[in-house]
Amino acid sequence: RRRIKEIMSTPVVTCRPYDTVAEIAEKMARANVSSLVMVNEDQKPIGLVTERILVSRVLAKKRPTGETRAIDIADPVFTALNPDAFFYQALLTMVRHRVKHLPVVADDKLAGIVTISDLIKTRSVGTISILQDIEDRHTIPELASAVAPLNNVLKALLAEKTPVREITAIMNEYYDRLTRKIIAIAEKELEKEGFGPSPVEYCFINMGSGGRREQSLRTDLDNAIIFADPEGITHEQARAYFLALGRRVIDGLVLCGFKRCNGDVMASNPAWCRSLNEWLETVRDWFQNPSSINIRHLTIFLDFRPLAGQADLAHKLRHGIFDMFVESPLASHLLAADELQYRQPLTITGRFITKKDGPHRGEINLKISACVRVVDCVRLFALRHRIEETSTWDRLDRLAALHILKKDDVEFFSAAYETLMFFRLRENLRKVIMGKEADNYINPDHLTKMERSLLKDAFIAIGKLQKITHNHFSIFWLPR
Repeated sequence: RRRIKEIMSTPVVTCRPYDTVAEIAEKMARANVSSLVMVNEDQKPIGLVTERILVSRVLAKKRPTGETRAIDIADPVFTALNPDAFFYQALLTMVRHRVKHLPVVADDKLAGIVTISDLIKTRSVGTISILQDIEDRHTIPELASAVAPLNNVLKALLAEKTPVREITAIMNEYYDRLTRKIIAIAEKELEKEGFGPSPVEYCFINMGSGGRREQSLRTDLDNAIIFADPEGITHEQARAYFLALGRRVIDGLVLCGFKRCNGDVMASNPAWCRSLNEWLETVRDWFQNPSSINIRHLTIFLDFRPLAGQADLAHKLRHGIFDMFVESPLASHLLAADELQYRQPLTITGRFITKKDGPHRGEINLKISACVRVVDCVRLFALRHRIEETSTWDRLDRLAALHILKKDDVEFFSAAYETLMFFRLRENLRKVIMGKEADNYINPDHLTKMERSLLKDAFIAIGKLQKITHNHFSIFWLPR
């Protein structure tokens, strides 16, 4: 929970856009620093010059140091932090944007800089090194050893009281980077083995918690492939390549600690490997024939997001789905009815409703009984209002910004979801560390009085969200 202002370096050595490389090098040597921030007349950071840039863009290309200017070689500054930002926000920004230096800005002026060295001093060397290890590995077994410490990163973030929303964002950046690397390795292997390159453009998508960027532990996989409708070859010929790719990717992810989906909702399954038009036809059929299995497929599929390949395929599919959702009021009603048949695990008198028998007697499944309730309700609003964000928290933020839901309600629901995800993550991680299965169950009796109160508030929020969802999506003239 340390603030950036506690670990940033200040004052910052700067340069102007038209300073020469010779002047920049002299400044760096005199100050014994590895980078300079390029600022404009108002002292706002607009670029970054590092030793690596000087070597690769000046020395290696034999450009004249007395004539080459900072503006000719600097990397633009796309993101900056406020001095009051937390350490984990710096970590997430570095992971997400693949940068090693972050300017810190106060009142639109440069106030400091945070580097990887600063993060290393705060014991995050392992966290940062895993990222580099993923990039440097060239085989899937090598990747598996590189990501083995990821649960330790998760444990450290939780111990530092990092908000769960940020924890899942950080962990999903790792998982995304890992999956993209596995896909790249699989593509090269297939080409070497005679499959050739990809026959058409494609997009590898994540679904479920991975699609929502809410996956914390390496639990089961939900993914699929969308490929462009082929020309000159059949769909089955194109599918053969992508199924081979899907199998390689799934095998690689399993080797890296993920678990196969029990329902086989994976890119290695022909049912989840389709062309864009096939997907549009499939989803239309799910909407028009909302059987229990089709509703289940929709709840898994509708949180998809592009992970690798041609993202435009995923965007076209999403907008087609938005149109179908509006055209199918019956489907939206039945999706809502399917969700609203469940109630929060709390009695009218405020007592927890737990399992009555079996190995989980006295426990609550936080995923099925609570988290899924929030996810399903928020997804319905996102579909109706064409919200492209897939994270539950991001969707709630957009619903508040669009004035679809009241700001106070959104804050209530977001805090409730944070509470539920925290208890779920903490308990699952504890079980994994003990060598047990992460099963999402929690015993309320094992919580403190304050924690039980927070959990009850979260369940009350679910009840309110379901009531609002009922008012928006129920079609009263339809028989129930």
